[in-house]
Amino acid sequence: MRNPTKQIFITLMVIYLCSSITCYGQIQIIKRQQPVQVISEYAYWVSSMCEQGCTNIDLGPYKLTKSLKDIPQYKRGVVVWAKGQFVLVKDLPSIAGPRANKSMRGQKVVMRKIDVQNHKEVKFVHIAMSKQAKNKLANQEDFSIDFTFVNPLAKPIQFKLTVGDKTNNVELGADGKKTISVDVPAEKSKSYLNYMVVNENFVFKKYAASLKVAERSGLVIYLNGSVYPKSLAKK
Repeated sequence: MRNPTKQIFITLMVIYLCSSITCYGQIQIIKRQQPVQVISEYAYWVSSMCEQGCTNIDLGPYKLTKSLKDIPQYKRGVVVWAKGQFVLVKDLPSIAGPRANKSMRGQKVVMRKIDVQNHKEVKFVHIAMSKQAKNKLANQEDFSIDFTFVNPLAKPIQFKLTVGDKTNNVELGADGKKTISVDVPAEKSKSYLNYMVVNENFVFKKYAASLKVAERSGLVIYLNGSVYPKSLAKK
């Protein structure tokens, strides 16, 4: 038979702890840091062969404290603008895979995540080919791919688009729209073309340092994907 006095004490302790340290399930926010806005791809996924910390909630290079409820779980390719705050949390680390280190079983560690206060799904980039480019591709000629960007913010933003070894600096006015045409050699028509959209001062050889610079600016733009020209030409 349960001891009602003990049960009331435990409940009061939980209420006290979650009033002094913000709680999200097993996550405890122990320190709030600087605010940040992020435009990146959202992903919710669960690690396989996993026994702890199996749920992953990512926004580009960052982990989130909680899922974005209005976006279907496991949906891929969703670009989100999010406004929130970096926080230090105590959470269980992931133990997944056949060679996982199980020494951290049941032990919470300090991690940095983003606590999102506001967000929306955005059509930040649309990738397409013109009719003329499709005809050139069919004739095995050099062609082009169009990247159309729409600024989801009511202020100008600057970033860079890199496709293969070609980089374009892009500037969008408040709520502005711009199309960048990237020339592609005919021999690349049967290859996946990697593209990256990042802050204008981002240098991948200095990834961590560049990320910190972007964070200090208050806006992190980070997209990393690929496109297959042959498939794009059929749309």
